[in-house]
Amino acid sequence: MTRPLPRISNLKSQIGFLHSRQACTAFTCAFFFTNSLVTTAHAQGKPAGPASIRADWLKWAPGDTRLFMEFRDLAQVRNIFRTRGIWEAVQQLSTPAATTQPWQLHAERSLGLTPDQAIDELLGVRAALLAVDPTRWEVGVVIAELPPQGDVRAVLRRWRAREEKTDGPVKRYALPGGLGLAVRDRVLLFGPTADPDGLWDRSAALLADRAGPTLAGRADVAALRADAPKDYSCLIYTSWTDAPAADDPRPSRLLCTANVTSEGIDFELRGHVRPGDGTPATWTPQKLAKLPGDAAFLWARSYAPADFQRWMAADDAAPTSLSAVLFNTFVTKQEDRLALAKSIGPRVTWVADVRPAKTRGDAVVPAVSIICESRDTEALSHRVDSAMELMTGFLDLVSGTASTQETSPIQSEVAGKQSLHWVDWGRQLEKRMGLPAMATVQPCWFAADGQWIMATSKTLALRLLDARTEPGTRVRQKSFEAFASKSPITDYFRVDGQKLAALIHGWDGYLSRTRPEMLNPTYWKEWADRRLEDRRRLGVTLKPAPDQSGALVVEVEAGSPAEGSLESGDVIIEAGGKPTATSRPAQLVAEAYQQSRESGAFRLVFLRGSEKKTVVIPLPKMPTFAEGFDPVATLRRLASLASRIDTISVIGRMGPGPRVEARGQLRWKRTGGPRTP
Repeated sequence: MTRPLPRISNLKSQIGFLHSRQACTAFTCAFFFTNSLVTTAHAQGKPAGPASIRADWLKWAPGDTRLFMEFRDLAQVRNIFRTRGIWEAVQQLSTPAATTQPWQLHAERSLGLTPDQAIDELLGVRAALLAVDPTRWEVGVVIAELPPQGDVRAVLRRWRAREEKTDGPVKRYALPGGLGLAVRDRVLLFGPTADPDGLWDRSAALLADRAGPTLAGRADVAALRADAPKDYSCLIYTSWTDAPAADDPRPSRLLCTANVTSEGIDFELRGHVRPGDGTPATWTPQKLAKLPGDAAFLWARSYAPADFQRWMAADDAAPTSLSAVLFNTFVTKQEDRLALAKSIGPRVTWVADVRPAKTRGDAVVPAVSIICESRDTEALSHRVDSAMELMTGFLDLVSGTASTQETSPIQSEVAGKQSLHWVDWGRQLEKRMGLPAMATVQPCWFAADGQWIMATSKTLALRLLDARTEPGTRVRQKSFEAFASKSPITDYFRVDGQKLAALIHGWDGYLSRTRPEMLNPTYWKEWADRRLEDRRRLGVTLKPAPDQSGALVVEVEAGSPAEGSLESGDVIIEAGGKPTATSRPAQLVAEAYQQSRESGAFRLVFLRGSEKKTVVIPLPKMPTFAEGFDPVATLRRLASLASRIDTISVIGRMGPGPRVEARGQLRWKRTGGPRTP
């Protein structure tokens, strides 16, 4: 079945992705822009003329709209992507298996349009999606502008539209399949007649110039739009009702604009944030220019000092980043972590690079480095020396490569003016994991100019040293200076599309030779089913209590829903409202647990010694894996897309007031000539 309206169904997972707030980094927003633009552009259409882009469509969006996505010149965007050879790759990458049937999918039966016809007759000039809730876009509405040659009367006859009423310049119609249509000149407003949020009815009233709150009239939206580009291929606005906590730096609302050209995609992001504890540290163009410009991945971040110290020294929850994991590995005591956290940061940089495989089809392990500022590099280096000696000894033990010699495994040499320390883990890891690519792992660390650098490869560590002194290997300084003229830079992100593609292709070839079963979608479906089954379990081992009073808890699994609520020795006497004093108490608890899954909570009454207790265990929401779940196919499509991209780079800064801003570029792969860092 073909679809006449924009393939909005394909945006569902992307909208959820943005809604998760993980897309607060501009790179994910850039990827989101790319998918959104390509997914909606299906066939040829005439570019929008000047008159069609003057109207502000946000004035037709009610004030409680929390998702607004507008697209212009879709045919031109499509043509650019086809020219670059990425049309099919991105289209497939952004098309998950459908798990819902929103009204937009039924529209194909009602309107009888192919995707090509949808662009020609509906979307080739301008289109937008509005929703009150970003996670419920399927009950949202679509605005479309017919091309200049479009005949509204012919369209209405073709769709068997039944006129219902006239509201000033707007006429409302009922369409087959439960759709409502409002028409003003060449502007069409579609929506489900059920209209659970009243969004279609209120949007139609605004289209008829009725008074009412609008998205364009909101002060917070106007502030974000004030200095945003007025000419764009795509505009996305979204906000969240669950405002972030006071110490959460993530945006509560975002406005993103993007332009697609023959050279690439230029995009800007603006968001409102809650102020944290102090002002984030900033990067000067001179500091950023000392980073390697040819790395596969580079991310320079900065934090407010108090936020950074709290994040690094947190002891009340599992660390949520690789930085914190490494930090907590080397420093186990809370007081030591707190003291060390005060001596490092708040500027941290991650660098990763990929070296070509020795043999075609070999897996490649990326070398990764962390660079952080330190006010006591000597003490930090000594601490790492001790930790690495212990870890090397443990690795020797588990890999069976332990030596009887009493010498330190740490080696050192002087490179330039810096003293490098390293350990060779390649042999142990290759033997332990059976992966030849691990032979290149050689952790190396050194201090230079108030910074402490650690890399998983000595080769990468030497390249980081070279970038500090050799201009030819650096990121270009002038790329930062213009953006930093208004306010200081807080973040810089860059990824090399060619090296990302090489990394994926290398592992694909390696698995094809060594683990071909992992390339079969059935393998991953079974893997997902096993993970879901693990999550369905309460996580307790039970047996009948000696006095037949209920189910005796023998063991509670770490990380299970029951952890923290039940203990070994507890006796469950009631589960989900049912007494467990039966001949099969453990089975009764299991059945009651499964019956409670939909409610999201499991109520237990139990005895702990002589004390009777009641607990309500929150149950994790079960993820749903769409039919056709195939991460290998997705990665191959991603590699195909990345191979046509030269670089993606993003610069972030603090805007006026509680604002964050970012500017980024995606550049297509050059067909010839040198690459620019």
